[in-house]
Amino acid sequence: GWKGFMSMVEGSITEVKIEGMTYVCVPQQKIAKLTKGLTDAKEVKIPSKIYTGGVSYYVVGIERSAFYGFNTLEKVVILDSVKTIGLEAFKNCSKLNTVELPLALVSIGEKAFENCSKLSLIVCASETPATIFENTFPVHAVTIGVPQGSKDAYMNAPYWGNDNYSFFDSMSSISEGDETEEVPGIYQVLTEAKIGRASCRERV
Repeated sequence: GWKGFMSMVEGSITEVKIEGMTYVCVPQQKIAKLTKGLTDAKEVKIPSKIYTGGVSYYVVGIERSAFYGFNTLEKVVILDSVKTIGLEAFKNCSKLNTVELPLALVSIGEKAFENCSKLSLIVCASETPATIFENTFPVHAVTIGVPQGSKDAYMNAPYWGNDNYSFFDSMSSISEGDETEEVPGIYQVLTEAKIGRASCRERV
């Protein structure tokens, strides 16, 4: 019966609410996981670290259903060091259109972005594709930005190479303090999902 819980951590835990979002902190490991997102917000930035009780914690995960059904949410920026996004974390966010994924990301759970009918742009900071499932993202057309030289890795990774997805190479991301941001510049936009087909260049 214990397997039905969202996740397990070793050591004592404490729950805190910071800037409208709820986290579970593990003092022994100096890590935290976001369990409930900010409601009624159009844009949300999930930090790399939170500070509470004079201690800093690395935010390493977004838990199951943390933003489930948040119908005002339009953009999510996830900063390092988030490694995991849980099952149905952003499911049914009907207005969500842009997601920026962090460099440290390792896995995204099933149905994490299911029924996000307006999702049109996903920007990935990591050169290594995160593990995803067949139903992680919507089935409609989505544009995916990846670091330069990483298109092949993404397009050949399980479930990333969906025929509905188109990819573009972005410039390498830069880190400023605890935050990683994408550098604006020239992008190569693939007009079709498979590499080697017609392409064009546009300035963003």
